[in-house]
Amino acid sequence: MTGILNGRIEYLPVGSIECGFDHGTFVGSRCVFGDQIDACLGTHTLQPYCHILDIPVFGRDADGIIISPNEFLLKSAIEDTVLNYHDSIKVYNLSLGVACPINDSEFSDTAKLLDYLAKAYKVLFVVAAGNIRSLLGHFPSDHFGSPLSRIGSPAESLLALTVGAIAKYADENSLSPSNCVSPFSRIGPGADLGIKPEVVAHGGNYINPYTFSPRGSTYGISKDGTKLAIAAGTSHSAPLISQYAQRLFDLYPNSDPNLVKALLCHFSEPRDIHEEINEPCWKFVGFGEPNIEMATRAGENNAAFIYEGEIDQDNYQIISFHVPKTLAEEADSKLKIKITITYDPPVSPDNQVEYSQARLSASLFKPTAQGMKAINISPDDKYNVPWNPIIQFEKSFSRSYLAGQWDLRLRLFTRGKVAMDYLQDYSIVIELIDEMGLTDVYSDIEKEFAMTYKKIEIRIAA
Repeated sequence: MTGILNGRIEYLPVGSIECGFDHGTFVGSRCVFGDQIDACLGTHTLQPYCHILDIPVFGRDADGIIISPNEFLLKSAIEDTVLNYHDSIKVYNLSLGVACPINDSEFSDTAKLLDYLAKAYKVLFVVAAGNIRSLLGHFPSDHFGSPLSRIGSPAESLLALTVGAIAKYADENSLSPSNCVSPFSRIGPGADLGIKPEVVAHGGNYINPYTFSPRGSTYGISKDGTKLAIAAGTSHSAPLISQYAQRLFDLYPNSDPNLVKALLCHFSEPRDIHEEINEPCWKFVGFGEPNIEMATRAGENNAAFIYEGEIDQDNYQIISFHVPKTLAEEADSKLKIKITITYDPPVSPDNQVEYSQARLSASLFKPTAQGMKAINISPDDKYNVPWNPIIQFEKSFSRSYLAGQWDLRLRLFTRGKVAMDYLQDYSIVIELIDEMGLTDVYSDIEKEFAMTYKKIEIRIAA
């Protein structure tokens, strides 16, 4: 039954191939109650956040054997649900996937459908990265180094938010330490060689030699609804992110999914990989684990500007933000500017090598005595895979910057059959951080620039 609970729009979990036919209630309970079900039951403080609409996509035959849907039936179920509910349901949790790893420049039909529906109906799909079902050689280097450890369809969907797993609990027998990638969590890169998964959340742990561990597992509600159940898998980390996404849609009810995705990726805290692995962390844990508290309100020493807009192919857009005088005047000041940009490019189902058909470029400018000056951002400071719909970079400044107006300049490029008058939606999060912890950045901006931000002017330059 659909509806609204306490003004919060429902969202949708769609089955789970990772945790099996009988675990729809388990996945749904983690969407509704989050990751602290066991602690909340013990203190009698269990509070649901929202309703869910649950669409089973698995069944049983006359002998009780689980029947999986073929891809056509799965696509039909997803498409019919979105067509019927997109006006009220914006977040769709897909705790499902196939065990086969993806390949470069290959997108499954299901992933293509998710990308079409996400853009056409402005909804957000949250997809489990998938589980590595057996040990793939010496752990962790050979295991994660195997091509069989890569994410499985439809986690390669370009516009979906793909979720991997990290361990929260560990002991001397655990394969992964706390806050490290789970032993079973499938890894990137995506089909376009971009970040996949983008984020991670608690999905459980295994113990040596690659065995399920009740202590390291996640908690949810059992199928009959009468007791707690335990399980491990990316199917159980994805619903946590789905709830976070819904919280952000509730906070910004008229927002674009690009903004929700930007906030989750921007306010993610780094998580670990195993010391033996000599590869970039983002391949395993993406941007990290979202901090929903940071994503919903300013901290003591930071402030974030957020903006949603659209851009054409003929002009630059220049978006201004402001650094307060109090921050620049501090003798030991150290300012960090962190920027995340997300957008939803049109995709070409017939040209998978050039699947994404739009990209944004971004440049940061700071004020100087001689005027605005472009800031050099090194590859170490930036995540920007060409044609991938997420850009993130950061830069620190120490006593070599001026307060006042700073600029972010955007430009749109397209390829393929994109119309000349195409307008690309995008969202931006610009965070100012006092790394020395000396100033209340948000309050200082509010005091100095209150009138400025009653109306933000976006400038166009040819």
